[in-house]
Amino acid sequence: MIRSYFLIQPLQKFYALQPINEILYHVNGDLAPIEKAIAAGTIAQNQVKLIYQNNLQAAANLHAEDEFQVTLHDKQYRLPPDGFAVCLPGSCESYSIIQDGRRHDFMWTENLEYSDGLNKTAAVAGTQAYILRKDAELLTLIPAPFKQAEKVHIDLAKIPTWANVNQAEIKACDIDGNVIAGEKQKIIDRKISINSDGNAFMFKITR
Repeated sequence: MIRSYFLIQPLQKFYALQPINEILYHVNGDLAPIEKAIAAGTIAQNQVKLIYQNNLQAAANLHAEDEFQVTLHDKQYRLPPDGFAVCLPGSCESYSIIQDGRRHDFMWTENLEYSDGLNKTAAVAGTQAYILRKDAELLTLIPAPFKQAEKVHIDLAKIPTWANVNQAEIKACDIDGNVIAGEKQKIIDRKISINSDGNAFMFKITR
């Protein structure tokens, strides 16, 4: 439920009430309008690409078995069954795709990020899923959910407003935001390191 919410809900402001300019269907390796999909008998594959008026592009693969290779804004995505991808350059990106031999879930906006672990695109480097809220003066990292202890790294080079920060204070907090532990950390190689051991619900990071 956490995964589904954070992959989709934050993007609604970018496509809700936006007119769709074009709907294209996967037809024998190409993308084509509905009349060609009907003529080719491939419409039931349920592999589609949508182009919105605000330039957001999205693709979904509802085929039960076959993958769907699609390009959104010059970037290729390999969609497994029930996979999808959404992209509006500079504003948002979200996907559930095959990458580096495994399925990856990822969502990015300027102020929020969700990643499922081991994702090279994400600012958060860990083996589990994390939510990262990004504000100019505060980063909030939340295991989503916590499964096992690990050291997590946040790459500040991927967060423009934090890229030049040299020192940070990290506060481990409970679910109500009460501080249960804290430390100051000198930032090396633009990375913050956090020990996620299950005792904290979230980590608040300030400059």
